[in-house]
Amino acid sequence: GFFPPELAVDEALLRTVSSLGYSWVLVDSCAVEKGSKPVLQHASGIHLAVRDTEISNHIAFYRGFDTTQALKMIENAKEDVI
Repeated sequence: GFFPPELAVDEALLRTVSSLGYSWVLVDSCAVEKGSKPVLQHASGIHLAVRDTEISNHIAFYRGFDTTQALKMIENAKEDVI
């Protein structure tokens, strides 16, 4: 898989990464249509693994030791999340 800086992608990057033999690329949820599934296939053939931005940001910026809130966010997600 490919992890682009800041999860920023565009058509050219996706086609290039696909042509290099990668099978998936991690993208931010703002890069796809709202409500999309967590794994999509781009026209280039590469799969997009769409992270849940809200959960990811909570984990990244939380400075406490209690993981309860993050786990509840994952458990209460209305759909599958990455």
